[in-house]
Amino acid sequence: MDKFRPEKFVLATHNQEKILQVHSILKGLNIEIIEASSLGLAEPEENGHSFAENSMIKAKAAADAVKVATLHKNQ
Repeated sequence: MDKFRPEKFVLATHNQEKILQVHSILKGLNIEIIEASSLGLAEPEENGHSFAENSMIKAKAAADAVKVATLHKNQ
């Protein structure tokens, strides 16, 4: 059975520290990481009640805008 493995995704954060962490974690996996800021995506309002909810808000906003897989690192 094949596992889902995206070749590229949008990282739905504008936080440079989180961006560097994700790049470090995925280094060498041949996955293109597209930063939300490089696409001109605005940061959505974080009105969730937890870090996880705010992460989902960001990921959904990015996915809706660009129609590719998205990821947001919540911690």
